[in-house]
Amino acid sequence: MKKRMLFTCVLLSSVGISIAAPAKKPGAKTTELTTGVKSEQQSVQVAQNARSQAKDTHLDPSEVLYVDMQQAMLHSKQGADAQKMVEKEEKKYGELAQKEQQRMMQLKTNIETKSSMLSADARRKQEKELADMQRDFQNKMQDWKYELQYTMQRETDAMVKDIEQAAITLAKDTGKAAVIDVQTGRALYLRNDKNSTNMLVAELDKQYTIKLAQKEKEKRAVTV
Repeated sequence: MKKRMLFTCVLLSSVGISIAAPAKKPGAKTTELTTGVKSEQQSVQVAQNARSQAKDTHLDPSEVLYVDMQQAMLHSKQGADAQKMVEKEEKKYGELAQKEQQRMMQLKTNIETKSSMLSADARRKQEKELADMQRDFQNKMQDWKYELQYTMQRETDAMVKDIEQAAITLAKDTGKAAVIDVQTGRALYLRNDKNSTNMLVAELDKQYTIKLAQKEKEKRAVTV
């Protein structure tokens, strides 16, 4: 379940829900990531707000499809395959980390057991080797963490894109005017005849033209 949440938190980040990553100790698993998943009550409230917004834009409720992108990801075959890939990568990096830790432990044990037989210079040399190994391990852990996050983000981005495309296709096939995600209230699709962006652009241009004219008038007034 924790690994499923790990993948989910990246999806939620991509669609506008915040995630939080607690401070991690060296070697801590990335599955410690937690997600700000909305409670059932919050999700219901978002859905109600989305429906209210749909009414404000003169959308007939029967023209709107309400979907849950999080649930679509969790219960789809594509989501399951993506999760398996993330788990495979996490296992790989976990095994690499374990091998590095075993190497450091072995060297530390050698230093401790042979301490009395080593010269001061030889001991300092081995202690430096251990310190270098530990520092290198920390750097590798950071690299592995970022590589794992990259894999998660890549799979999530691809899936979000596919979910949005599927929502658009579904809306067109069913004759719906809009598709709204109940988790975020975001419109995944809005049919052109319900989209007033062109009117907004025209109004922005109108206001901008007035603003430029006012600035030019003030400029002339100063030079007179």
